[in-house]
Amino acid sequence: MEDTIDFPTDGSINSDGRAPTDTPTDTAADERPGLHLQRIQDLLAESLALPNAFAANLGAQNSGLMRMAYRLQHSIEEALDEGPATIEELEYLRPLIETFLKTTKQVDRYSQLCMKLEQAKAAISALVSKLP
Repeated sequence: MEDTIDFPTDGSINSDGRAPTDTPTDTAADERPGLHLQRIQDLLAESLALPNAFAANLGAQNSGLMRMAYRLQHSIEEALDEGPATIEELEYLRPLIETFLKTTKQVDRYSQLCMKLEQAKAAISALVSKLP
């Protein structure tokens, strides 16, 4: 099921000056709240089991950032679910949202680095297998 929010097409907001209160009706996080955290824990365990200390620490750091992002996301969602508010009233969420975005950006950077490490390892293995 697709998560969508229908905003007025005429560019207006509600007559009382508040943002539309439509919220997505179906999210995976609502259906299985523990699964996301469990998968982050799985990533941590897999990372710490890696023989390369750098890769292990990189994966562990990334899983910690993922856990932080997960908690930030849920804090933001809870604040938004409390009810409609004006943009000015939601200003207090800005630092939380900015921190969430910075955290997810860093997760992406670490994930890209992890993928590059795996690609390099595969390339080296391929070269070594061709040696006489």
